[in-house]
Amino acid sequence: MKRLALCFGILLLSLQLFAQDQETVFGYSGLKLTGVWGGPSFAFSGISDRSEYFRGGFGGLEFNKSIYVAYAAYWLNDETELPELDNDVDFRYRGLLLGYAFKPNKIVHPKITTLIGGGEVSIDLGSTVSDQVFVLQPTAGIGINVFKWWHIDVLGGYRLVTGMEEDNSDLLSNSEVSGAFGEIKLRFGISWGWY
Repeated sequence: MKRLALCFGILLLSLQLFAQDQETVFGYSGLKLTGVWGGPSFAFSGISDRSEYFRGGFGGLEFNKSIYVAYAAYWLNDETELPELDNDVDFRYRGLLLGYAFKPNKIVHPKITTLIGGGEVSIDLGSTVSDQVFVLQPTAGIGINVFKWWHIDVLGGYRLVTGMEEDNSDLLSNSEVSGAFGEIKLRFGISWGWY
């Protein structure tokens, strides 16, 4: 019986020596969780040819030092009054934020991100009229590693908005809510592992 157990043990050991590592999505040679980040966002954009200030925030996970998956939300700092309409407008949106940093170990490095989500545009006409909208917001820019726990992203991009109702298009259209923007993100968090 001892010989049989010894032969079985040697067989298992020899099979282990020739076994190859299996690659998985969340394991060796796949996606590895390497950090947790979050913080505020500050963006400048336009609504109906007026410059507006958006505030926001985000929080998410970093994988393989370069890939970011987060939840982000933005809103107008204050309701804006459109002089041609004499109505107040509020705009809020949120969604999934995906990003990639090229050579994130460098002090200054290029980054790209995309937000995919939805939101609401509200117009005060005595009573509030709201439209649910789809938002796609790609950006490109740079990341700056200030400290290990604090990074700054300086980004620019375009916010594409669709879904404004035809009934409200004479007040505010998709193209008037869409537009180019500049953004600063303050990222706070921790990152671990090697580059």
